[in-house]
Amino acid sequence: MSMKAKAQKGFTLIELMIVVAIIGILAAIALPAYQDYMSKTQVNRAYAELSNLKTAAELALQENKTVATAADVGWAAHASNLMSDGTTDSVTAVTSSVDSTATITGTLVGKVSSGVINSVITLARTADGRWTCTISSTPTGWNASYMPSGCN
Repeated sequence: MSMKAKAQKGFTLIELMIVVAIIGILAAIALPAYQDYMSKTQVNRAYAELSNLKTAAELALQENKTVATAADVGWAAHASNLMSDGTTDSVTAVTSSVDSTATITGTLVGKVSSGVINSVITLARTADGRWTCTISSTPTGWNASYMPSGCN
């Protein structure tokens, strides 16, 4: 009698364990990189939206108006602006004064990453017309790479 060799079907346990280990290693590298990417994107989006208010503040200054709230510059509907991804920017203050200075302040709240939640973005106009950006109240987990270009 001759014995026929049976063809192997399926995977061995060691092969499956190797695949699981590789997936685990890839996930350990990819997840923190993805979270950093999301945090940076949320801060940059909020900065861009707040920058849109600079035009309205400049116009108010040119017309010698004092602006006290986001509603004064026509941004009432966006005072708590919910985005498609569930994140929210809360424009907490838009102010201008007769001495040609202005301040726009927004806070990242809602469904934002834990590394950027409650970060306060402040755009300030000096009397000579230059706008500066600062980010304060940064939570634990804040990374300098989240900072938009032009902010400090």
